[in-house]
This record gives sequence, structure tokens and C-alpha cells, in this order.
Amino acid sequence: MVYVMTFINLGCYAQNNDDDKQAIAMLKHFYTIYNTEWATNQSLNTRHVLDSLMNIYCTSSLISKISEPNLDHDMLIKDLYTTVEYLNTITVTKDSTKIGAYIVSYNAPNEDPQGREYIDKVIIHVTVVKEGENYKIASVE
Repeated sequence: MVYVMTFINLGCYAQNNDDDKQAIAMLKHFYTIYNTEWATNQSLNTRHVLDSLMNIYCTSSLISKISEPNLDHDMLIKDLYTTVEYLNTITVTKDSTKIGAYIVSYNAPNEDPQGREYIDKVIIHVTVVKEGENYKIASVE
């Protein structure tokens, strides 16, 4: 009986570990292509592409929140996109304090009010949910 319980517990851990790997891969992919779009295409078409990405990778409730008319910033990236040169700094780790929670971080070039450049460490707390076979971003803090 003890062997069966141990095997069941290990099976649940393996399943959760696979779920975490899938969610982490999705988040890294999303933040890479989302940041690439911000960094390389500052045109009218950019908004359309970003909206398309949100429709694929975000829940409808998050899209509704992001699309509020008085919201004048990008919650998904805290208004700080990274450049193509810094895309390799994107990391995603599991946040063990909440179920389905992850921490996305990357370096982003920024400027102070005097025009001096510096590197900002962007840290974004996200939760994901599984919709069908895919993971989607459900919240951003």
C-alpha cells in the first residue's frame, strides 16, 4: 500500500513538472515574440500584431482588462520592452507561492530624465491557466 501511494505521488509530481515546463516554454516564447514586435516594428501595424498575439496567448478576461479604454500603458511588459540584443536575458521561473504562477524577467534599456542610458531589470508576475491543450496568461502583476 505504501508503494502504491509513493508511485501515485511521484506520478502527480511528474505531471506537475511537465505542466510547469509547458507553461514556462509558452511564457518564454510569448515574451520573446511580443518584445521582438515592440522592438522592431513601431508602426500602425504593431498594435494589430500585438492584439493578435494577446488573442493567442492571453485569456479573454485578461484581454478585457488590458483593453480598458482608460488604460494607457502595456500591462504585459510594464511599459518596458527589451531590444533584440537583450532578448537572451528573458527568463521564466516558477513562483512557488501561488498555483499556476511564474516570474518573467529580462533586462531592458531605459533612459533617465537627463537622457542617460541604463539597464532596467523588468520583473513581471504572471499566472497561467490551461484552456484546452494550451496554456494562456490569466493575470499580470
